[in-house]
Amino acid sequence: MFILALSERCLLSTFVWFLLGTILEAVFFFAKATAHSEHGLIMRIALIDGPLRDIQLLGFAALIIAGVSQRFVPHVYGLGKPVHDRQRLIFWLINGSLLLNIINYVLLLTTHNLYFAIGLELAYLLMPLWAVLLAVQIGVFRRPTQPDRTFKFIRAAYIWLVIACGMMPFFPLYGVLTHQLFAHTYMGSHRHAFTVGFISMMILGVSSRVVPILAGIDAKRMNSLWAPFLLFNVGCTARVLLQILTDFVPNVAYPLIGFTGFIELSALLWWGIELWRTMNVARTRHANMVRAPFPLAAR
Repeated sequence: MFILALSERCLLSTFVWFLLGTILEAVFFFAKATAHSEHGLIMRIALIDGPLRDIQLLGFAALIIAGVSQRFVPHVYGLGKPVHDRQRLIFWLINGSLLLNIINYVLLLTTHNLYFAIGLELAYLLMPLWAVLLAVQIGVFRRPTQPDRTFKFIRAAYIWLVIACGMMPFFPLYGVLTHQLFAHTYMGSHRHAFTVGFISMMILGVSSRVVPILAGIDAKRMNSLWAPFLLFNVGCTARVLLQILTDFVPNVAYPLIGFTGFIELSALLWWGIELWRTMNVARTRHANMVRAPFPLAAR
């Protein structure tokens, strides 16, 4: 019997979630366009927006990164195989926690039955579990046998994933302690850690690794990228913390949030210029670029 690896299963389920998200996006637009009152509009946004964003971030982004990481990261950095293979468990935890999240969120909002809050909290508790298992499965905390300047981005990305997912079990408690039915600042902080800390950091790391390979350039002779790496993490950390602090010291936190964006933008510009310079060199070394081995090529 043919059994798909974690990478293939993740990629296939990604397409399913992407299709569901696309359909829900159209439903969301129609629901907002046909709302007859401000209260009705707010309730429709509250009902649909949360599940839609979770589908986009967890069902699409997290799963596709998990699938690609499983093939790319251990091979390129020489991380070896994990002691215990938990591919099947990770796959079902990611999809199961997302499905449990969506179902209980919708039922809690429509019925106001607190029993569904238990199911929602269970979904939140499963998130840091699969995040840690995925990081261990890929091996980002092991010492690479093929060290590279970009590995720090990959490792930091998965640390941010664990942080972002680890925030979710405390989301209901934070709402209770701050007397908020839905703590928008806390959720925004979580999503920034997920989208910028995890997703963007993976983009920076993978692209900075692949482009020199395709260009036929020895990465050991290139910039270490420590400056944009540190700037990006400082900016993301400050934004995640300051967004939560807007609930407590808004006069201090709000003015500083904009500066964190400037720090992150500076890091992206630094990284982008470095990547552009690498691609510009590749145009004059076309033959080397064609012969360069691609990291996903089968051994």
